Amino acid sequence: MKPSSSSFDHPYGGLLGALPGDAEVNSLISDEALLAAMLRFEVALASAQAQLGIIPHTSAEVIADVAGSASYDCDELGRAAGEAGNPVVPLVSWLTRDVGAVDAVASASVHFGATSQDVLDTALMMLATGSLTRILDRLGAARSQAARLASDHAETLMSGRTLGQIAAPITFGLKALGWLGGLDAAAAQLADAQRRIAIQLGGPVGTRAAWGASGDDLAESMAKTLGVADALPWHTERSRIVELAGALGHAVTACAAIATDVVVLAQNEIGELAEAGGGGRGVSSAMPHKRNPIGSILVRSAGIRAPGLVVTVLAASVHDSERATGAWHAEWVALRDLLHLAGGAATTMAEVLDGLKVNADVMAANVTGRGSVMFAESVARALMAYVDRATAQEIVSNATTRASSTGRSFRDALRTDPAASAHLNADAQAAAFDPAPHVAAASHLVRTGLLQRHTEAGP
Repeated sequence: MKPSSSSFDHPYGGLLGALPGDAEVNSLISDEALLAAMLRFEVALASAQAQLGIIPHTSAEVIADVAGSASYDCDELGRAAGEAGNPVVPLVSWLTRDVGAVDAVASASVHFGATSQDVLDTALMMLATGSLTRILDRLGAARSQAARLASDHAETLMSGRTLGQIAAPITFGLKALGWLGGLDAAAAQLADAQRRIAIQLGGPVGTRAAWGASGDDLAESMAKTLGVADALPWHTERSRIVELAGALGHAVTACAAIATDVVVLAQNEIGELAEAGGGGRGVSSAMPHKRNPIGSILVRSAGIRAPGLVVTVLAASVHDSERATGAWHAEWVALRDLLHLAGGAATTMAEVLDGLKVNADVMAANVTGRGSVMFAESVARALMAYVDRATAQEIVSNATTRASSTGRSFRDALRTDPAASAHLNADAQAAAFDPAPHVAAASHLVRTGLLQRHTEAGP
């Protein structure tokens, strides 16, 4: 099919539409790609029917020639779709007209026995499977980078934070291992959804009656040609779409979780991470000192948008009768937007992790300086060798309160606390503030997690 004269290369362009996005995925789900997929369906339908003796071979050849040279305008087709409720009806009308101009007999074989939903569902599935291959590739790159960070920083001391507050020491490798776990799970779910992508071929009410005993063979042949799985008609059974939307949403939010950590840890007051700069990346229009973590910010934006789209697809899965009234129509835009966002999130996150700067010295300083309060739990555990739990926690709480009110470190406040010194001498207190046990525990989990992941992947 020749390129159309549409005013945009795809709907994910312009001033804002490409943010965030992956150019390859956006191309794979563009209006032009969808139109080409619908025409491919019509050609595959005619070709398979000719092979099965349902229509003449000469008719299939004319349909293939006309569809291959057609130059239909996506914007015009979109406007025509408003009259019929979907773009397939005007497309079939145009194709029938153009085939008829070449061979009147062949025009009777265009779209024979099929319905609009067969064409559009299958075309969207064709776009999805190609896009998922790219998205899984980009997720794979992000997973490799997360695994590298986990391994390289298995013993890199940093502050653990819970509910927005300093909690206890961890290592950056352990955090990266958590990132990796989310990406691995999302990739597995996407791969499962991709395997479920199948042809839609049922005719007006899903019986395949127009093709008689050849209906199943027709579907099998077309599925092989179009690169999707064979399946019975699923006009109102939308589990494939729900699973695909859920998997795409999961992929976006797995990336967004990492992006959120990067945004927080890149704040000037923390300074533990930084995105790669250069080339004007992350600059501000008003404040020349700023280097915003723009990659992570854009991925976070995708994470905010994606859940609502998943909900839309889930709500739209309740179809009525043999063909739905509105529910089917509600899926189209939401599904393509999810593919767009997942492509952008996966690609951008792979780039962010590849160039991520880990400020290990800052991480360590944030633990051993004013962040020494994160050893409060270790101190309380040491005190419990001499007093009950409640008393130990009261001693520690009083010391943390004094540290906060005086601007001193928790370690200094505890050193001059009579209640603590009565049970813990200087050596015992120093042992309680030793990060080594925390690093050892965290790095053990990292090594174990990476080993398990390698074992499960096999040779």
